[in-house]
Amino acid sequence: MSSNQLTHLINLPKYLDYPPSYLIVPRSGNHTRYTLHSYQLQFELDINRAGHRLEKCTFQLRQQHLILVRLDLIGRTHLNPPGNYPYANQAIPCPHIHLADYRSDGIAIALPLPASIVRIDISDANILLILIIFLQRINVVNRNYFTYKVH
Repeated sequence: MSSNQLTHLINLPKYLDYPPSYLIVPRSGNHTRYTLHSYQLQFELDINRAGHRLEKCTFQLRQQHLILVRLDLIGRTHLNPPGNYPYANQAIPCPHIHLADYRSDGIAIALPLPASIVRIDISDANILLILIIFLQRINVVNRNYFTYKVH
């Protein structure tokens, strides 16, 4: 799939199916999934806090099995593959983002986040704020029609 096609999927307007009264972010050790729709396409929003040995917090947009965007807030440092691009062969600590439409290696490359996000305290309240920003980035149109909570 071309970079333009991937960008198109990421930017399509998406709607959370039957918005619940609350969009739940699971507590540490758990994960949840929400279905999103855009015209005739279905997407999945994964919210994962179920690390195996270490604490983890990841927001991920998928279209079937294709990962389009992954935001790793809490987790392991990512070692980028070698190549001719910014951050090649560098270790990128969390928080960082993976974008399927970034160059030819796409999701395999971690990109650092702006300092304003890196310095934020990853409390439950801030995780909810970051989730709202993530939903805006992946163009979830009805994100303002429900309440967010950690449960």
